[in-house]
Amino acid sequence: MADEYKLGDGLKKLILAGIGAVAETTEKSSELIDNLAKKGEITVAQGKELNKELKHNMRQTMENNRTKSDGSEDIGVKLAGMTMDELDALKAKINQAQEKMKRTVNQSSAPDNEELKNKSNTSADQAEDTNA
Repeated sequence: MADEYKLGDGLKKLILAGIGAVAETTEKSSELIDNLAKKGEITVAQGKELNKELKHNMRQTMENNRTKSDGSEDIGVKLAGMTMDELDALKAKINQAQEKMKRTVNQSSAPDNEELKNKSNTSADQAEDTNA
């Protein structure tokens, strides 16, 4: 009878240990899930704040760039404050710049004088070869 008691006692302890392990696991997993949820909430909140800050910075940068690139108000104010002589001088500078650009474009697209000489010499040489 003593052996039956020991066997039943051992089985009882084994069952209770299994139930305890399940309870402990449930409790630990619940704590772990709560901790992960809190960390996730913090991360989401930080992400929202960062996103809000980035949007604000982007809008501010776009407004600054728009003001810098537009600049029409500044030019208009400056032009309105100029005398006729200053406006005439400005027009002359603009015309000079346009002429310089035209010359640069024409020079870059026109063949060099050396190239023209070489081509005409080559053509003359070819003509002599065919006549000979």
